[in-house]
Amino acid sequence: MSPPPYYGARITWWGQGKFGWGFELTHDKIYANDETLANAGFRRLEFTDGLNIITVNGLWRGQARASGLLPYGGVGAGVAIPHVDIEPEGGPHTWEYQMTGPAVRWFAGVRYDLKGEWDLIGEYQGTYSLNDVRLDDGGHFSTNIVTNALNIGVTKDF
Repeated sequence: MSPPPYYGARITWWGQGKFGWGFELTHDKIYANDETLANAGFRRLEFTDGLNIITVNGLWRGQARASGLLPYGGVGAGVAIPHVDIEPEGGPHTWEYQMTGPAVRWFAGVRYDLKGEWDLIGEYQGTYSLNDVRLDDGGHFSTNIVTNALNIGVTKDF
């Protein structure tokens, strides 16, 4: 099985100094393996239309280098909103978006200046979310999920 899609978008506002803040959404897919399905008693256990993490971030940026590289980093807090796709053995299929709990994000990377309003970025990013899912049969399923990613992308200054 190949890794599922992972993508996101971030809006950042920088002040005059080294600090800024931003708003970010990341979307990744979560699938349970066969062992987890058997242990939980589920036929299906997925966040297939995405584990969506939305955070407000505090950011820091370093001094621009002669090479055109600018280091940066940040942390954020927010919520997890997965699309729950859970089917217990012999139970009703829960299939809906739910706000399931708090989430945090951390990241560090470098930005490469393309000498205009566009830049390239490369970063490591992680998220941690607590997910308490309400099932259609009246029960609950809880899981904590950690994601790790190496991200590349483009930025545009406005």
